[in-house]
Amino acid sequence: MANIHDESFAHFLERDRAMDPPRVLNLASHRRGLLLLTLGFFILVSAAPIIAGRSLAGREGALSNIAQVWANEGGDKVWRSELRATHDPASVRNLVWDGSTISLFGARNEVISFNLILEAPQSAATNVRVELTELIGPGGARITTRPASGNGLFDFRGRNIELFYVRYLQIKGLSIDLAYNDYDERHIPERCRRPYDQYGIGTGTWQDRPCHDQFYPEIAVPLELHTPFNIPAGTNQAIWGDIYIPKGAPAGLYTGVITVREGSATTWQIPIHVQVRNFTLPDLPSARTMIYFSEENINDRYLGEPYPDKGTAAYARSQAIINRHFQLAHRHKFSLIDGGANAPSEMAADWLPRLNGSLFTAAQGYDGPGVGVGNNVYSIGTYGSWNWQNQGKQSMWTHTDAWVNWFDAQGLTTPTDYFLYLIDESTDFPQIEQWAKWMNENPGPGGRLPSMATIALPDAINHVPDLDIPTSGAGFGVTSDWENALAALRASGDKRFWMYNGSRPGSGSFATEDEGVALRELAWGGYKKGVERWFYWESTYYINFQCYGYNDPKAITNVFQQAQTFGCYSYDSPTRGQAGWNYFNGDGVLFYPGTDTRYPAESYGLDGPFASLRLKLWRRGIQDVDYLTLAAAIDPARVRRIVQRMVPKVLWEYGVDDPNDPTWVRTDISWSIDPDDWEAARNELADIIDGGVLPTATPTNTPTPGPSPTPTSGPSPTPTPTATATPTPTFTPTPTPAPVWRFRGYVCQGQPTSQAQPGEPCETSSTNPLAGVRLQLFSYDQGQTPVLVSERTTLSDGFYNFYVTAAYVRQYFMLKAENPLGLVAIMAISEDGTVQDANTIVWTLARPEVHLSNFYFLAPTPTPTSTPSSTPTPSATPTSTPTPTPSATPTPTSTPTPTRQWLPLMWITLSS
Repeated sequence: MANIHDESFAHFLERDRAMDPPRVLNLASHRRGLLLLTLGFFILVSAAPIIAGRSLAGREGALSNIAQVWANEGGDKVWRSELRATHDPASVRNLVWDGSTISLFGARNEVISFNLILEAPQSAATNVRVELTELIGPGGARITTRPASGNGLFDFRGRNIELFYVRYLQIKGLSIDLAYNDYDERHIPERCRRPYDQYGIGTGTWQDRPCHDQFYPEIAVPLELHTPFNIPAGTNQAIWGDIYIPKGAPAGLYTGVITVREGSATTWQIPIHVQVRNFTLPDLPSARTMIYFSEENINDRYLGEPYPDKGTAAYARSQAIINRHFQLAHRHKFSLIDGGANAPSEMAADWLPRLNGSLFTAAQGYDGPGVGVGNNVYSIGTYGSWNWQNQGKQSMWTHTDAWVNWFDAQGLTTPTDYFLYLIDESTDFPQIEQWAKWMNENPGPGGRLPSMATIALPDAINHVPDLDIPTSGAGFGVTSDWENALAALRASGDKRFWMYNGSRPGSGSFATEDEGVALRELAWGGYKKGVERWFYWESTYYINFQCYGYNDPKAITNVFQQAQTFGCYSYDSPTRGQAGWNYFNGDGVLFYPGTDTRYPAESYGLDGPFASLRLKLWRRGIQDVDYLTLAAAIDPARVRRIVQRMVPKVLWEYGVDDPNDPTWVRTDISWSIDPDDWEAARNELADIIDGGVLPTATPTNTPTPGPSPTPTSGPSPTPTPTATATPTPTFTPTPTPAPVWRFRGYVCQGQPTSQAQPGEPCETSSTNPLAGVRLQLFSYDQGQTPVLVSERTTLSDGFYNFYVTAAYVRQYFMLKAENPLGLVAIMAISEDGTVQDANTIVWTLARPEVHLSNFYFLAPTPTPTSTPSSTPTPSATPTSTPTPTPSATPTPTSTPTPTRQWLPLMWITLSS
């Protein structure tokens, strides 16, 4: 929208009559000073009743510095600097917001959400208050809330409507390596991509990424703790709303009004409509989860001591705080695990109420999904911390017998997965198999205790046949290997398949800068592939010890101010912003501490946590799977079509570009990032459920809902448009891109077996695989400054590839390697592969010897003088190092395909 202060009032009024007649009086109230003197008291008195009588979104004649108010369902992350509605009100319309009214729908026993955006483009809005106290439905039925303060904010009884003040975190660098990689820009969230060609090779710098240094919405703080609040000029403020639809709510339309006040004046009233559909979501979610939390990290932040003694007041307070984490997670339909005791006698007494569901009752201040339903999962010896590992088979039988006997004695009515977490991300397959086999051979009750380890499914099937629950990292892989392994697991009949974390393009990621639909997709992808439980590695990772150790002050993350929570910030990349080993925004943090003794200025002084928006966005996906499950019981074929439309490819369905090097694939994500597409699919599922006959069975210990009245007549608030599953790329590639040069080499610890064979493994197998070596490739002409064209950070021993378009090819290339402790090796080589200069710069910091073994590159022959009508497909290369062939690129019919040759380089050593 143009700046109305610079327009004549007549032009302003006429323009808006043509644009949106019902909002004329609302928009006219933008005028200040002379306008008020001109129109006088008459307008102030007469305009407000007209607006209020129509229940339109707008201001009631009062002065306001909030120029625009609009909404979405939350899946569209709005940066704090964005003023979308101010620039173009039509651009913000969506299935939830029609320009004047918020329209939502949901089932009974579901939490639905909206995200209200208040824009203050010209002047700061001060002393702002936002209120939504009730929704009134058929026959006077009400969905309501009540005032709360302090720790009462964690008493959910009577608080079916909650509003949250959204806090923002600045994205200063990309979450490279674990959430996604940058050899293909299409792996990166769309709003963080640079321009790229058809291979996904990007051009430009960090400043060319639209998301650079933007403030992302992330922390949902109860609005009561920020009332009133201010909105700085030139920014927006998001207010998130959660609405829990009680099981007893009659189906039909519920209406209410969101009121915005600035000081003592009511400046905006926004109608909100909620269509309650005529079905009920289950208390026990169809998509099971488990999220780890660290008791010592929670104690460190809230109490100032990580290990309070049992029986002390500090310990009692610790358990009360942790119970509030369980209740908040339960309200979001998630299950928590901790480090897991070594024996039942070592379990905290508070674990039994979590498992039998008594923690999630009104007597304990709980209301919402899953009343009376237990946590449904318990991990023994999480991350392989159990203490009888070296005591032999008989000790394994004794301990596992004790655990099964304990669980049998509890008589839990909630189906509960409990298991022994053997080891985490280990390739010591013989040891894993021995433990799992001992458990299966136990003739006593312990033979029923499942074994679990984090391991790739094909490795589990091929090397650890006795493992009961292989839990695989979410990524991509060789399609046939994974499909065959999954089929073998299903055929066994007694094994389960779980997954953990998330990585693009195989799935949405947990990165703060990922799209708002990323974790919604994660749940849909899990449903598509039949994943029975999804594991997230940590939710309270407040001490970044895996980069800095426990004693470095940098390890103590100020989670209210710093987006990066995992990995290292060790340098500034011209293309990534802040960067370093496994640099990751938001990783391991889904709960924010209500009390922070480490950063007292950030502390709210509450004994309970705040949810991240990522937790709420993942909940949307978890509830979607409830819809999918209910609808599939009625029309499975149609549900399969909906799933295929929304997530055409997930996880290993993408395949890889080189089966001999299954670490990379060039592709965009397959799913839409438009929340409207997801809401349309959800509405379609709701129509299937509403129009069908649902099974009558309910989960164990889940109260059966009573009879539901017939829904009131009237159109659905969210019509179903035609959804497009594949997003439109932000950059149109040129028809004839330049040839691509590929550099490839093996990085390892120990001596290479031979210098003669490029890419051979190291002689000594590493028990601690190499990670954190920063590899940079530069290109330059003699006498010129080298230009960085590509960079990688190693995750472990293995092959690493670089891709460079011919536009960046110069007379020389320079390969630089730097590990986290500062050891550096530099190699310069000419275009023909001759080593021009090789030298090693070594600092005195200790580090095991590291080799970059036999790096070499594939150089194209000169480009033909006549430009082919389509991009040539590279010819076959030696089987040991095949060249990626873009699947979407046709082969020309008349122009010869250029040949390429491998040019070997020497290996270089980084040693202490």
